[in-house]
Amino acid sequence: MENKTNTVKYYEFNQHDYYAMLAVEENEDTIEKAFKLYVEYVGGENVDEIKEEGEPTEIDKNSAILKYFQANGNEDETVRDLTLSFNRTVDLPLLVDGSLL
Repeated sequence: MENKTNTVKYYEFNQHDYYAMLAVEENEDTIEKAFKLYVEYVGGENVDEIKEEGEPTEIDKNSAILKYFQANGNEDETVRDLTLSFNRTVDLPLLVDGSLL
């Protein structure tokens, strides 16, 4: 889903079996949406299981984009291409644990 004007929040699931950083379109229940997206795209049997592992950490956009730029596999990409990709990613993982690839 492409983000045009809506606010996006960034969450790191760093206490869980698999690391992930998600870009989640803000709504009335953004954190719940983040859990659902984690289960759908990363892992876990259900949202309750992931919640038991802990809350994700909300990070600001600057921190999220820096982590995205520094991720393994992005070394050969241009800043322009990385920025476009980052800004277009909504309701999807930006980064996932390398063991899942």
